[in-house]
Amino acid sequence: MALQGKITRSPHDQLRRSALAAASRGRIERVKVVVYVSTLTPDRSTAARACRDYAELHDWHVEEVLRETTNEPPPQRPELTRALSMVAERTIVGIVTAHRSMISPVDTDGTSVEETLRRAGAFLAVLPQRPA
Repeated sequence: MALQGKITRSPHDQLRRSALAAASRGRIERVKVVVYVSTLTPDRSTAARACRDYAELHDWHVEEVLRETTNEPPPQRPELTRALSMVAERTIVGIVTAHRSMISPVDTDGTSVEETLRRAGAFLAVLPQRPA
């Protein structure tokens, strides 16, 4: 995307280019992510498995799977707070989740989390939804 003569790259494109550069030096590092699943039902294993499969499809290394049973906004979600801390500490560069609503039931809160990730050079990957 060109912006006033400057080329800006998405965090994903920056990571891809960095991985290509590392590969050309003979050193390949996989992008580290966490899978984050938050549902109101105790059975979160299906969504977690789908997220893990999606991450593996993109050749991302899943550091950890974080699970919560809540419908609270992001500040009251300890596992999401933990994931964001891992981003700030540069332990991971992405969060993979099954649905945007798993980050927050309120759109503005979800957008705020995405902006926090963007500013840190990280990303949020939401599984593509299959048509019914």
